[in-house]
Order: sequence, then structure tokens, then C-alpha cells
Amino acid sequence: MSIEQYGVHDRPTDPLRPLTHQMLQAASGFGRIFDIRCVALVLRRTVAELLPSVHEALAAGVLVEKGAQLGFRDEAARDEAYYALPVPVRRRLHRDAADVLLSIGSTEEAAALLADERHSRSAEDGPPAEDRATFGWASLTDAELRVAGLAASGLTNRLIAEELSLSQHTIESHLRHAFRKLDIRSRVELTRVVLTHQPVADH
Repeated sequence: MSIEQYGVHDRPTDPLRPLTHQMLQAASGFGRIFDIRCVALVLRRTVAELLPSVHEALAAGVLVEKGAQLGFRDEAARDEAYYALPVPVRRRLHRDAADVLLSIGSTEEAAALLADERHSRSAEDGPPAEDRATFGWASLTDAELRVAGLAASGLTNRLIAEELSLSQHTIESHLRHAFRKLDIRSRVELTRVVLTHQPVADH
């Protein structure tokens, strides 16, 4: 996919340059935390070409440093970049990002991205009448139940990732799926639902 397909060019009052928007939108396909090298591969650019955009986004407070990786300031910042893209482009971005992750051996994260794309497609298209059972508490997978329980007990995504020996991206993906299936928007709501159905997970 060409870099232009990820870009937003109709925001003349926005202080960020078009390449910075393109970088942020491509990065949003990887989740809240990402490796700039992977973003460069998706955009078919070098890391050196993207560094000015990284510095600009850091200075603007859109991105923050997360150890050796970068991350969006918060989920809202990631969503702003992600949902600026048309639905077909978002779907292609997920596949492009998954291909990059597979090419560097990150099979688990690639699988999580593809699962996220399938869930996004279902949420955007709406559940078919015969498939209502795929929503609600009973539809959560074992992994989603475990992550939901730990989140309800107060653990951060980072601590959940450490406890389950998974990446933060995978934890975020499980939580997004659980939120969609349960039709909730916050951890407070998640905690209420978990407490209704099971004891809070020990940690």
C-alpha cells in the first residue's frame, strides 16, 4: 500500500505535517505501543526518513517513549489517528501490519492483529441475526476471561502482560475484544460485569 493511502491531507489548520499524520496512522494499526521499525516497513520508508516525524509527534505530546518502543499518549490519541482512516484502509492496514510482524518472527502479535481486524469487521458490519450468541459474557474466550479478570482486579496492561508472559499489544487486543463483546466502554464497567459473573482474579 502506498504511503498516500494512510495520509490525511485535508487538515490545513493542523500543525503536524502530512508525513507525521501518515506515520501516526500507520503506527495506529499496531495498537497503542509500536516499534518504529515496523511502521517504516509498512510505509516502505527508512527509519531515518521517519525520525523527524517521530520527534514532531513527541514534541506535540501525541507520542511518548515506552522504553525501546514508542506509544500513543493514550488510547484516545491512538483512536484519533486510526479512525481518521476509511474502513477499507483500516482493514488493509491491519493486514499490512500483520505481514510485517510475521516477517520479523512476531507470530503471536500478528495473530492478535488479525483477530482484532476480524472483530473490528464484525463490529463495523454488525452481528448477523443468527450470530447473536457471539456477544455477551458467554462469548468471551478463555484468554479474554483471564485478562478481563486481571484487569478487574486492578492490574495495568503492563502487569497483566508480565503475569501472563504476553505482549502488551496482545493484552490490549484481548481487552478490546472483550469490551466489544460486552458492549462496554471502560474498566469500571468491566469490573462490574466481572464481579457479576466471577470472583476477581487473584494476583
